[in-house]
Amino acid sequence: MLILALTHGCRGSPATDRLCSGQITSERQSSLYHFSISGPPPRHGETLATGVLRPRSGSNGGLSAKGEDSASDSPGSTGTTLISTSRLRLRAYLPADVDERAAMFADRQTMRYYPRTKSRDETVAWIDRNLLSYERNGFGLWVVELKSTGEFLGECGLVVQKVDGAREIELGYSIKRARWGQGFAPEAAIACRDHAFEVLGLRRLISIIHPDNVPSQAVARKVGMRHEKDTQLFGLPQRIYSLDAPDMRRPCRPTSRSAGDAPDSVRATRRST
Repeated sequence: MLILALTHGCRGSPATDRLCSGQITSERQSSLYHFSISGPPPRHGETLATGVLRPRSGSNGGLSAKGEDSASDSPGSTGTTLISTSRLRLRAYLPADVDERAAMFADRQTMRYYPRTKSRDETVAWIDRNLLSYERNGFGLWVVELKSTGEFLGECGLVVQKVDGAREIELGYSIKRARWGQGFAPEAAIACRDHAFEVLGLRRLISIIHPDNVPSQAVARKVGMRHEKDTQLFGLPQRIYSLDAPDMRRPCRPTSRSAGDAPDSVRATRRST
């Protein structure tokens, strides 16, 4: 099962806050993933104390998918491609990405759906937990880069989540403010949706979106979702959109034609702190 949370700009989501608080664990049985949500995981490496991320062996973002590139195909890029579209490439986070992600977390307009902005040290810890998710779950939030230049655009990926007592996976994404309105968010989200269904074998997607977040609901519909129900999550009203794998409408793969689509919406919901 998969959750997709989309919003205008770069806004907080349950995925981001859960990942930042470390409330993610998993265990693997056979070829299927079985997820649970529990307390903070053990830390790997010195993060908050030093402000330096230490990459772990095997933290490659779950690189085992068909269609991945064996090496970087973007000028200026520093990682191996996991997912590729006509304009974008998605790869695992690296320690060198801290400054770019911290700049997004520090931008007040970008962070207007968060309770507050986040510091560089918080960004370090947050990326470190993504690296842990790669190890534990075989996926996480991935860096979105512009193929032609290797420019850091934001992130998109999968995070374990819990909604109304059900174990789900959230597909969350965030594009930096300078690149809003260019269709990158739906392009990345559709690519991650296809990766989740076709490579990971997930059968259901849901999207958690604040009722006032009209742009995100439009993006969810672009992904193929429909409004399923309204609920309360993290102390906020949420609108749940859903998509089962057999209901996917084709063709709906990301292409350059996604440019100029609805504004680059980023994860919609946030939880209060």
